Amino acid sequence: MDNWYNTIEYQTHVAERLEALGETRYDLEAYEFALEAYQYAPEYHENIPAPPPNLGLTYHVSAFNFAYCYVLHAKEVFEAPRDTLNSWGITSSMDIGEIVYGLVGVGLLDQSSDDRKEQFEGLFLTKDVL
Repeated sequence: MDNWYNTIEYQTHVAERLEALGETRYDLEAYEFALEAYQYAPEYHENIPAPPPNLGLTYHVSAFNFAYCYVLHAKEVFEAPRDTLNSWGITSSMDIGEIVYGLVGVGLLDQSSDDRKEQFEGLFLTKDVL
């Protein structure tokens, strides 16, 4: 993706926000990967329109779609996706939800009034989908 996500300004902004997370049970790469998977969500779900360039993260993705986008993107990017996610502490869709809501908490993602972290619960175990 050739857009502002690849700029040094965006990377610096993300790094500063992720520092605000402090100590987490998940590897920071898991948070960065969530932002990357979010960018690619339209490629995995054709019914989600891509945002206009340079507007940032402006479209909505349901918990179900986000969790599966995370896994689909991992399958595409990593040679051993299950091992990679396990090394980050991710074993279920709920772990992905925890990561997403960590990003919401530091202002890197938004949530709609209908969104709840619990919507990630029980969707899958990564061992069953990877």
